[in-house]
Amino acid sequence: MPITPDRFPGEREDESLLIDPSVGQPTTPGEVCYTSGSFLFNENGTVRGLGGFDATLHDGLNTFVHDPVVNVTDVSYCSFGISSMDVWSDATRTTKLQHYDVAYSGTYIDVMTSSLYTTGSLVEQIVDVPTYDNKHRITSINRKRVV
Repeated sequence: MPITPDRFPGEREDESLLIDPSVGQPTTPGEVCYTSGSFLFNENGTVRGLGGFDATLHDGLNTFVHDPVVNVTDVSYCSFGISSMDVWSDATRTTKLQHYDVAYSGTYIDVMTSSLYTTGSLVEQIVDVPTYDNKHRITSINRKRVV
């Protein structure tokens, strides 16, 4: 039997990932399939999946990640920093994508509220409350999902 350059005894096979939505679920342990917008894999006879994204969620995540480049942002300031920020889908400001509110206790952030919108409707709201040590460094953040 020939030895390959990495000293593997035997012959190597080319490996590839075939993305064919018509395949269905993986039936052989170790097999990976793509179906209905999700990758599924067979782990010792149990099929597990990596959740798929629908078009709306994909657009929302894409907008969230690329916001500074593709969207219009309105920012309000107070004497300590940013007090609120709205992110709009375009210059007409008719569809809000994100909203942030920051409340201060003295010069330190007391509460930050983040809201995410899809097609103008609130879909998620998260409240972050930081905890500070005696040197005013953030040691932890208590995060609560409101919506």
